[in-house]
Amino acid sequence: MPETILLLTATVRPQNMPNLALTDPAERLRQYIAAATFWAGQPGIDRIIFGDNSGFDLSEIVSAAEKGGAKGRFQTISFDAPPFDPKYGKGFGEMLILEKAVETCNEDSTIVKVTGRLAVANFADLLPGFQRNRRVTADLLNGLRRADARLFSAKPWVLKERLVPLKDQLDESQKVWMEHLLARAIHRELAEGGTWGPLEAWPDYRGYSGSAGTRLTEPIIKRAVLKLRHKVKNACYGELP
Repeated sequence: MPETILLLTATVRPQNMPNLALTDPAERLRQYIAAATFWAGQPGIDRIIFGDNSGFDLSEIVSAAEKGGAKGRFQTISFDAPPFDPKYGKGFGEMLILEKAVETCNEDSTIVKVTGRLAVANFADLLPGFQRNRRVTADLLNGLRRADARLFSAKPWVLKERLVPLKDQLDESQKVWMEHLLARAIHRELAEGGTWGPLEAWPDYRGYSGSAGTRLTEPIIKRAVLKLRHKVKNACYGELP
């Protein structure tokens, strides 16, 4: 089976980033450590790449991941992103991580990208969908104009040739975010004969939104509603037997 690679994207020490509520590096580091520990214990992942675009020392994160069970499977990419127009927002730095990460992956591997401070409590339910023979797996939203960029998977070629080249289209001042570009990349891939599918189930995110600073965990009743709605949407896409 092709390698399944988990890519955790991070900016431990953000600089002059608009629309970002959570800016304290110490708090962000704490959340990255907690998430890395969670992912280190998840089965079915062949390799974990932790990519940071702020040049931060990642030794504490590496230590936590290795103690959590990822020793020998956990690697890091850390670099200082070059100065860029703040209007591009945090999505631009994330694109730079994707650009570097794909260079370490075989073309037949599957990269599962996750926002680095988040855990997904039901990841075991989602993993089979990521390991299907698809070019892209992601949830499309808002009339197919956006895609949930917190969690998706793609073949390295799709990231390199479809998504990353769109990074100059980012413009948070005009409300054009990475979610829009991911949707555009999916549409282009489908138009060229590629394959796409939605996530296998509703992703149960755990953690905090960096943009809003709010906790992502949903109440039990709302989780049940969201799971059912996702299942109905997948049935409409023809994803259920």
